[in-house]
Order: sequence, then structure tokens, then C-alpha cells
Amino acid sequence: MKLECVRCHPAIPASASPARRQSEIISEDACGDCHGKAILNLTPVPSPRPALAHFSHKLHLSFRPTGACTACHRGLLQSDAVSLSLLPKMSDCLVCHTEVKPPESCYRCHARDAELKPASHTPEFLAAHGGEPGNEPECRACHPREPAR
Repeated sequence: MKLECVRCHPAIPASASPARRQSEIISEDACGDCHGKAILNLTPVPSPRPALAHFSHKLHLSFRPTGACTACHRGLLQSDAVSLSLLPKMSDCLVCHTEVKPPESCYRCHARDAELKPASHTPEFLAAHGGEPGNEPECRACHPREPAR
């Protein structure tokens, strides 16, 4: 059974800051209507790391009111379960937010003290890659190619 996103997440369209608590993401009444109050005792999906410090669903929905949830939360329509894989990845953000000038552009969304470097970026990883970033969207998020001159 597929539902509209706001059926379970009624507060999200008006949210102007990143949701931090389960109560900001789901509604006791919305969940309880279908699942009973026991659903509220489930362990919530952990927050992604690094968490966003600045994000407004309200602002993003104003740009794209139809289909906005699935534009960023890819795979949502094919899923029957909640998982971290449904949360937007940096490459999803870069579809619209194309100006990348690390580190300053990172702080538009992330806290200045956020650990943004992936755990995989160990000295061995960097040595194996010769200090050159790959061409994958995940690499390009922090390592944009300079335009040819």
C-alpha cells in the first residue's frame, strides 16, 4: 500500500530546520491510526552522518511542490521499509546545488565542526589513489573538476 508522504510525515512540509527527533519526523496520530500506538516504540532509523545543520523542507517544497519527496529520496516508491538508503546523498543535493567550493560551500548545509571527510579516506586510501579524486558523483561532491582553460 502506497501512501502520500505527508500521511505519515505531516510536519515535514512546514519544517524549516533539519528534523532531529522522531517526534519531528513522524506523527503519533498518523502512525497510531494505522498501526496502533505500539509503532511508536520502534527504534528510529539513525540520523545520517554528518547531520545537516541547515535545511528547510518548506523551502525545498516551494520550488518543487509535486514529486519533491521522490526527487531527493530516491527509491522511496519501490520501498516498503524505512532505511538510511532512502535518505538523500550528497550527489542528490548536487543536482540542483551545483556551485561547489569546499570548504566554504559545505557550511551552507553542514555544521562547521562536522566530520565531512569519509571514513574511507585513510592515509592508505589517499596513497593508493595518488591524491587524485575519482570521477564518481560522490567524489565530485567535494572534489570538483576545474574547468579547462
